[in-house]
Amino acid sequence: MAGARNEQELRDFCARVLREPERVAFVSYYQVIDRKEFYQHKHDKALQFDLAVGCGGTWPSPSGARAVRGTTAAVFYPGAVHGYAIAARSPAACMYTIKVDVEPLWPAVKKRVFPELAHDVAGEAPLVQAWRRMYRMYNFKRRPETLLAAVLAEVLCLWPTKHGESAPGPAQHAAALDERMEAALELIEARATEPPDLETMAAAAHLSPRHFTRRFRELLGCSPLEYVSAQRLARAKDLLGQGTHGVAQVAAALGFSSIYAFSRWFRRETGSAPSSYRHRVQDH
Repeated sequence: MAGARNEQELRDFCARVLREPERVAFVSYYQVIDRKEFYQHKHDKALQFDLAVGCGGTWPSPSGARAVRGTTAAVFYPGAVHGYAIAARSPAACMYTIKVDVEPLWPAVKKRVFPELAHDVAGEAPLVQAWRRMYRMYNFKRRPETLLAAVLAEVLCLWPTKHGESAPGPAQHAAALDERMEAALELIEARATEPPDLETMAAAAHLSPRHFTRRFRELLGCSPLEYVSAQRLARAKDLLGQGTHGVAQVAAALGFSSIYAFSRWFRRETGSAPSSYRHRVQDH
């Protein structure tokens, strides 16, 4: 790891999470459209990893504002007050967050082996790909927790050094999805406004619908259509939570024919109206 962190402590951290995969407490991804702010707060037991891509702005903290530029990686250790005020600097601007429930005496936490800030991260593509795999797995009801923890280990192996370079992680982690599944998942993400049907997803993976469904369930623990619905719901929550989109705008962004169709679907999936969810998240 280029001397930026202790290899033994990193292995220890990953081993602990693999033994207790439920410690992966939160995984999020959202596009930054215009500007996004989040109030200052802290987590007593969570170690938070943030990656801002194509953004500018600041991560405010008691020790002073941390600048965000290009691709910026930040780590907030338990008890650290943090928030952010970022703005899009490219059409692909986005923000990733992972929270892991940790104990203060874990060597990696006690010695703070992950650099608290790295600017202009180079070679971030493998890190982003691993992170997106985590996000995909996290956002459905029957998430594969052990596989999720394994991909977290890949993310941490690729985490940037203090000099802003992504660490030389494995070329392909054992937990990575095969290329055919990746092609199908990329198609789902690209078709947010027009979700693909089973036959289209199977064709992207070069499998028959029956074999594709079986392989998909083996890897991700749910059916392809359940996954599509979960990802669409996660995207709806992200847009509503940002506070810059009205319900009608979110409905249009996700390809619903009307605000009424979107509201019925959202209420069926969550038990709450989209406007109520939006206000609850903003007030939190």
